[in-house]
Amino acid sequence: MIYIGIDGDDIGRKLEICFFNNNEKLIQEISKSVENALNNISKFLQKKKMQIIFCSGDSLLCKGNEFNFRDLLDFIISNNDISFSAGIGNTMFQTYAALKYAKITGKNRIVFAKNNEYIVYKNEI
Repeated sequence: MIYIGIDGDDIGRKLEICFFNNNEKLIQEISKSVENALNNISKFLQKKKMQIIFCSGDSLLCKGNEFNFRDLLDFIISNNDISFSAGIGNTMFQTYAALKYAKITGKNRIVFAKNNEYIVYKNEI
């Protein structure tokens, strides 16, 4: 059993800029884009037999069996106009730590916490 935690990169910062610029239209566009992206990711994960535990805002948590994490990274990168980071672990704590590691090491990547180390999957393009 593994857990996967996914979180949008810099969504809060993008929204803050909209607030400072009083840009209601762009907030709506960002919100819709995030919602669509998370729906797409959720459907992809469900097809991989993952159980969605939480999906709201710009975040998602699911659990299930291991699969090819490169497929997940490729899907996230190629099917969304928003970048996401993901953490994968055998416990929710490992998953959270891996997600934080993904964020502090450059975002737009997946980090797998395994045997007290972090394995980074990132887009090489």
